[in-house]
Amino acid sequence: MSRRVPSLQSLLILDAAVKHGNFTHAARALSLTHGAVSQQVRSLQERLGVRLFVRVGQGMQPTAACLALVGQVRQAVTLLDRAFATEPRRELRGRLAVSVLPHFAIGWLIARLPDFAGPDGRVAIDVFGSHLIDDLVDRRVDAAIRFGPGNWPGLIAKKLSGEIAFPVCAPAYLKNLRRIEEVASRSFLRSPFPPWEPWLQAANVHLGSEPDGAFFGDPSLLLAAVRGGQGIGLARQLIVADDLRQGRLVRIFETAVEEPYAYYLVWKPNSPRKALIRDFCAWLQSEIATTRQDL
Repeated sequence: MSRRVPSLQSLLILDAAVKHGNFTHAARALSLTHGAVSQQVRSLQERLGVRLFVRVGQGMQPTAACLALVGQVRQAVTLLDRAFATEPRRELRGRLAVSVLPHFAIGWLIARLPDFAGPDGRVAIDVFGSHLIDDLVDRRVDAAIRFGPGNWPGLIAKKLSGEIAFPVCAPAYLKNLRRIEEVASRSFLRSPFPPWEPWLQAANVHLGSEPDGAFFGDPSLLLAAVRGGQGIGLARQLIVADDLRQGRLVRIFETAVEEPYAYYLVWKPNSPRKALIRDFCAWLQSEIATTRQDL
């Protein structure tokens, strides 16, 4: 290997640091110490003469130079995998068409789907954003991820996770926040789920007037505005887990309200892909549990 090229181990450590957005989590995933990860990143920075990470909240945000480098590293690793493959690429194991709540797909699922497909990409997931459980009847959809009571007649529903909700805002917005009672009512950004009233009651917060900030029809739109520093949003824990870990958002108060419903994977009992759906369900449950452990 050329002396100009860093060791493969250091590049894989850099890739893990970008993926997890946190040196401690990257170290845990690689069975290394935090110091070892930090040292390798520092060594790469000195070698390349560029800044690879900046601290944002509790996380480490990769710079543009870092993302460009990691993109090339991943391409190189893929080529190495192909070069040392011991068996021909196997045929596609299966394909699932999954209808997903848009905020769940954007906030949590999409970033993790490659892990379910596996290193050889033998499973393909087609994602359709929708709020309608009728997708299973009216469209060629194999399964749906929904938030509800879990009792949809004629369908199998497996619980994935309950949820809690709490207020979040951008780090820059937090600098100007003293007491929530002093925040203008228009700064409370709103969405139909979850609404503000249960949390305000649980936190014993009494505002001068009802929250009347901008309204967003889907939580993913609301969170985009919150990340942009436009106000405070009430968010579900799972959906903002990556934002909190990587420092894009901060949780304002410890008070949280338990949501009355939960996330479920739903499918038809006679589905020809029920074996693959069950595998997908087990994977979702495991990934959600891992996400909550990292919080």
